[in-house]
Amino acid sequence: MGKNITLVGGNGDGQTCKVANQIIVALNIEAVGEALLFASCMGADPTKVRQALMGSLRRVFWKCTASG
Repeated sequence: MGKNITLVGGNGDGQTCKVANQIIVALNIEAVGEALLFASCMGADPTKVRQALMGSLRRVFWKCTASG
């Protein structure tokens, strides 16, 4: 089980929080797909664009998790 447990409220609030999280995840997946499609349409190699973005995203994620 998870080590970080946060009580978000009463009955059903945990499920609401889970759905909110899934909305965020889905939108991020869609955004990445749109970004790669855009890059491809503009003539960039989507594999190289993905590689470049993964480096940026890793640094942003590390900063966010390290400061929190």
